[in-house]
Amino acid sequence: MSTQSKQTYEKKQIVLTSDKVKEGLNLTRLLESKPFRYAKTLPGIPHWYTLRKHWDLDEFHRSVIILRELAEEEIFFYKKYLVFGANGEKYWTMGAPVDQTELINRTTKEYRSPYNHYSPTYDHEFARPFIEQEDDGFLEFLPKDLGGKRILDVGCGTGWLLDRFEVDPNLYTGIDPSWGMLMRLTAKHPAFVDSLICCSIQDFWPWQHKFDFVFLGRQGGNYIDKNSLLKLRLITTEDAEMYGTCTDKPFQSDTFTEIMSSDKVLFSKAKISVGKHQKLIAGKISDLASPGDD
Repeated sequence: MSTQSKQTYEKKQIVLTSDKVKEGLNLTRLLESKPFRYAKTLPGIPHWYTLRKHWDLDEFHRSVIILRELAEEEIFFYKKYLVFGANGEKYWTMGAPVDQTELINRTTKEYRSPYNHYSPTYDHEFARPFIEQEDDGFLEFLPKDLGGKRILDVGCGTGWLLDRFEVDPNLYTGIDPSWGMLMRLTAKHPAFVDSLICCSIQDFWPWQHKFDFVFLGRQGGNYIDKNSLLKLRLITTEDAEMYGTCTDKPFQSDTFTEIMSSDKVLFSKAKISVGKHQKLIAGKISDLASPGDD
């Protein structure tokens, strides 16, 4: 009898450096500024594409290289593609050699978030005395006034921050991979509908401006990996502060204990508690060590 070896699929691992983050930001700037045409010949697979002839040739080739370096692998109709997620969209080529690539495709990136179904009852489920007590404890550490600060709300959910602070929609960007949570937020705060992006922090590439204040919210620190933390350092101003909470065992890794500066206690989730279930993340982002810069 013959035996067949079992095929395994190994997810592509991406390790960001400062230079790669800067290249990703510039790539996103270019992709969002170039003309894209709707692919009318494939109405069953709605997507858009931009042609090489509309680009500077060297710029196009370099963009294809960077796109593939920063892309994740995705299987579509039994074929593997390298897909770059950016600000709610995803981009890919057809896999030809760089000098033979003629176009870059784009479509909306859809996230399979369990919070889509949970969102209608989310606020009600968290309106419990012990959770509200923890939230009150968290509020004591937050700045009293966010006026004039350009805010990045990571995992903004149904709008915890907006429920409690007066914020200028023009200075606010909220990101969350759950469209259900974002719909709930806009129902409560319709003025912020144009300030929201359905994407994860890993797929967030803001090239237009830097942020003064990063809010991770309730246990948002659980989802910040080292790549994301490096990116946050590069998309924020020198004096930018970050606030949030995480649990004792973050889902991604112990990011905030592994790479915080040893002499900075504000980022030690083990030393400051805002409740039985949440640990505090608070301080200047520039105080963190520099993952990816070694």
